[in-house]
Amino acid sequence: MTEIYFDSLNYSDLLQTLSRNFKSKVTNGYMSIPSNIGAGFLKAIQLPCGMSVLISDMRLREDTIMHRTSYKGSLYYVLQFNEAIEAPTLYSTPKLEAYNMLKQMVLLTHTGVSSKYFFPANTRLLSYKIIFQRKHLQQFIDEQTIEQTLSKYFSEFVQFGTVDPLDVEYRSILKELMNENISHPLAKNFVQNRTFLLIEKFLLKLSAAEKPVAEKLKLSDNEIVRLMKIESMLVNDFSVTPPNINYLSRISAMSPTKLKTDFKRLYGMPIYEYYQKNRMQRAKLLLLEGKHSIKEVGIKVGYSNLSHFAGSFKKEFGLLPSELLAKDGALAI
Repeated sequence: MTEIYFDSLNYSDLLQTLSRNFKSKVTNGYMSIPSNIGAGFLKAIQLPCGMSVLISDMRLREDTIMHRTSYKGSLYYVLQFNEAIEAPTLYSTPKLEAYNMLKQMVLLTHTGVSSKYFFPANTRLLSYKIIFQRKHLQQFIDEQTIEQTLSKYFSEFVQFGTVDPLDVEYRSILKELMNENISHPLAKNFVQNRTFLLIEKFLLKLSAAEKPVAEKLKLSDNEIVRLMKIESMLVNDFSVTPPNINYLSRISAMSPTKLKTDFKRLYGMPIYEYYQKNRMQRAKLLLLEGKHSIKEVGIKVGYSNLSHFAGSFKKEFGLLPSELLAKDGALAI
């Protein structure tokens, strides 16, 4: 077990702490994970607005706990989007509680209290973290609403351990950001714009919620974790045929009826409608990257028939893939 302690208020400083622990080098805010430690990368970006973000995609060889010590000065907030994939023995680990916190979640914490993050060995972890101050929230909501919203959130988190699951809207934004090298010509402004979208979406969902997810939907924490696992299986690889309901039912340890009902409660739409919406969002992002032909994108999201892909795309967005590219000023091939 490796344990690392830090109190950084921006991710550039955190990378320096990690570089000393991992005996690695930071270059222009980027650090590769040494092969003796694991694999992957971490990238820190200081945004023009004063916020700091950390993009990471990594796998560590040993169980690792990172301890953030409490900070006694001005309060900073940390909004994080985490997903663990290719995870070994999810339900047999004795560290189930800590592991579940990283499995797939959207979570807000602050620097006024200490916190810790558990990174299970040999598990690929994707994460997008944002450090910001209260003043940044004033771009979205007034001070009174900020106070009410945050008080409500942290009260419910202490009582219920409530976290927000990743959904299609979060994923569509994160897909654009979770790259080792963001090739946008105005990269920092691009990241800042998308980061604002993530914060805005989180706040809107938070202010609209009347009760914690588990209480409102009458789902246990364990049931929510199992549903999150199913959601992750559905959207991680669109090039293959999605699992059928019977298989998903066995994996989730729920009856097909309960799985379909509870999934819709948690994610707001039926399982395969949710799959298809994520699939088309992924196709749209790939097209707008401009690196693949329409045919290549269709194959990447599981279509062998180009006309079927075009029809599905138009049904979702109201225009054909070629029309999207023409509208975006790109060349459709």
